[in-house]
Amino acid sequence: MPVRCGMIRSGWAGPAGEPGRLGLASLERYETDGDREALTVALAQLEQAVAATPDHPERMRWWYGLGSGYECRAEEDDSVEDYDRALHWYALLLDEMAATDSHRSTVVLADAGVHWSRYWLVRYGVESPDAGPRDPAALVDGLVAAVDRYPPGNGDPLAAAFVGMIRGLSYQERYELRHDPADRDRATQLLATCLPDLPDDTPWLAMATFELATAYREGHARDGDPQLLELAIAAGARAILLAREDQPTWLSAQEHQALCLTRRWRLAGDHRDLDRAIESCRLVLGRADDGWAAALGGELLRERGELVGDSTDVAEASRLLTRADPLLLADLRAPIRSFWGGTVRRGG
Repeated sequence: MPVRCGMIRSGWAGPAGEPGRLGLASLERYETDGDREALTVALAQLEQAVAATPDHPERMRWWYGLGSGYECRAEEDDSVEDYDRALHWYALLLDEMAATDSHRSTVVLADAGVHWSRYWLVRYGVESPDAGPRDPAALVDGLVAAVDRYPPGNGDPLAAAFVGMIRGLSYQERYELRHDPADRDRATQLLATCLPDLPDDTPWLAMATFELATAYREGHARDGDPQLLELAIAAGARAILLAREDQPTWLSAQEHQALCLTRRWRLAGDHRDLDRAIESCRLVLGRADDGWAAALGGELLRERGELVGDSTDVAEASRLLTRADPLLLADLRAPIRSFWGGTVRRGG
């Protein structure tokens, strides 16, 4: 195989379809062994195959190989250009596939994932002269239109759930920019329906779960529904389990839990909620010098110390309050307290 790959790179074409067959084999080797050179070879061979024999019976397999290969390289290199190449091949494939094709849902899943990853990279990641519009409204409108273009169908429940999650995240992004309640409600409905069907190692699942938790929390803040508060706490706990501790989502979910548990402590007076809210603040402060967590944690420790007569809590509260965000601290000490500020740390 290495000799044959070298011949392909040097221009030897072989029988019709030979570069495509070898390209797919190289791509499989990359997927198995993580061999970056195999990926480079695969892309060159597959590009050669589609250029030389565009009407070959295997062309759709080559298109999928090119889409997945460029997607892999885009993820490794944070390359908007490679995401665009992947989307080109996936779109070509979806436009030619029959609606009843058993493999269509797999390609729809891949296409939706690439659209979301590209959006995230352009909006929050690297600068690129070829990234297209950087206006957030234009980006998010393009994202919503793109992920709605190809419905996943009902043949593969896992693919349908993943695409639904991406659509939910997309509508949530648009809601945060345009504040249209219809986008918020659509996002919540999609995420609540689709997330339970996805395995724990699904890309973006931790962030999507946190977004759902936030939607429940904000819903409770709007109308006071206690069931939404329970859902917010349950989803926040799940987001913490799903996220890595070095991810921004993990810190955001800890902040979310501190907010929600504080709220339930105020409503129900269960000291376990007070203890858990304090612990969440401590976890955040252990990772970041965070004036927000210092303010909330300090106030909660002061409150607990005064309730149970614990001088250690009072002393820790005093230390934290010197680091606290003064605006949040003033809000926490107001006669009507609000615990529903934004806490999202962008970064996945």
